[in-house]
Amino acid sequence: MRFPNVPFRAASLVDLGVNDGSATAILSWYSVIHLAPTELQSVLVEFARCIAPGGSLLLGFFEGDTVEPFAHAVTTAYFWPIGKMSAKLEIAGFQVDSVHTRTDPGKRPHAAIIAHRTDV
Repeated sequence: MRFPNVPFRAASLVDLGVNDGSATAILSWYSVIHLAPTELQSVLVEFARCIAPGGSLLLGFFEGDTVEPFAHAVTTAYFWPIGKMSAKLEIAGFQVDSVHTRTDPGKRPHAAIIAHRTDV
């Protein structure tokens, strides 16, 4: 095991199974790409519940001009415009700190948002 002293756990995105404010950060690297648009907000609210005020979220996803489904290797995934994803994060209690994008030839556009939990 590469990081034997780092605790990991498996949980549902809608119930991470930790106390309020008990996490200093959450890495959600393509973890929400398969959620239907109607399911995303509740997951972002759950992330905010778990992260202490000032704590960070790194969210990776596929970027697109509109919220749009596409065929993915496992099941349907969704493109999200950065502005719409940022707005959903703000509604959930985050402030966007930075946005990073990447488009490689022949690949889907990628985006990452770094945000911190506001004191709500």
